[in-house]
Amino acid sequence: MTEKVSPTGLPRRRLTGHVLRGAGMLSGFPAMFLGIPFLGFGGIFLLMVAGIIPAGGNDKPNLIVGALAAVFAGVGLWLFLHGAVTKIKSLISDYRYRRHPDEPWIWDHRWNPRMARTKEGRSILLGFLFVLLFACFLLPFNWWAFGSPFSWLPASNECSNPVVGVVIIPFDLVWLFCIGYMVYALVRYIKYGNSRLHFSSFPFYLGGELRATLSRVGRLRRARTLTIRLVCVEETFETREKNRSAGMCYALYEDKQVLTAKELREIQGRTLPVAFPLPFYPPATRLTARPSYYWEVVVTADIKGIDYEAVFLVPVYDRREEHRDS
Repeated sequence: MTEKVSPTGLPRRRLTGHVLRGAGMLSGFPAMFLGIPFLGFGGIFLLMVAGIIPAGGNDKPNLIVGALAAVFAGVGLWLFLHGAVTKIKSLISDYRYRRHPDEPWIWDHRWNPRMARTKEGRSILLGFLFVLLFACFLLPFNWWAFGSPFSWLPASNECSNPVVGVVIIPFDLVWLFCIGYMVYALVRYIKYGNSRLHFSSFPFYLGGELRATLSRVGRLRRARTLTIRLVCVEETFETREKNRSAGMCYALYEDKQVLTAKELREIQGRTLPVAFPLPFYPPATRLTARPSYYWEVVVTADIKGIDYEAVFLVPVYDRREEHRDS
């Protein structure tokens, strides 16, 4: 069955916990310049570990100073590389736009014209790197609060601070939650691996039809239900209290299909056809614009144990567009 969730007229339904995909506020040269001071402080802490620069006392173990070096250097390196990569992508996009101004699917995003695939393995690796960096950030505060959180770490009676301990414990609990979630994500990846959605044509057009094939569905036949959603997402940055800007995502259009356990058992082969009619009115894909607009096919399966979820970015454009949005 097909259930239309949003009516005509560009309604905006807030999406919570949605991963940002579009053009971010911090990219290119600004991100690179912001990363340089972090890299500088990371280098200073590394020189402290090496003994080239005095650490200001003998009560600071090299492990603590090294943790600070890892935090600053890691953040700085990520900002610098992120800025460099986004700048290169922007230059490539501008070059392709000049050559193909009427074909935004060529310059708007680096598409694979045959399929979309999840990248769970890369996401898990980055997640564990974040957990490690978060641990390096918390280590100096735990040492300051409790003296020596580990038996192998030199203690100092002067660094024990119960007030800092009260403040840092919630962050320690958040870190433990992150560890648990990443272990769960790793187990899910081992069970399901990466998923692929093969396109019947490229690109898809508003007012037409999206037709694709989901591969490796044999592992999903034991699901109680399988839900496939087509969502048009608007991604924007909004200024909230205290002039803080945050990335927000809204669903402008949503179409949903639900397969029951009986229908899943009747699937022949290892692939599942996916077909959605595309409306005329929501925006076409614009990942390089701000606000950004894009379309996703979201597949979820209610399975005993670890549930299945895959999110695919799909190329939905408008034949009538003849210029690039600013």
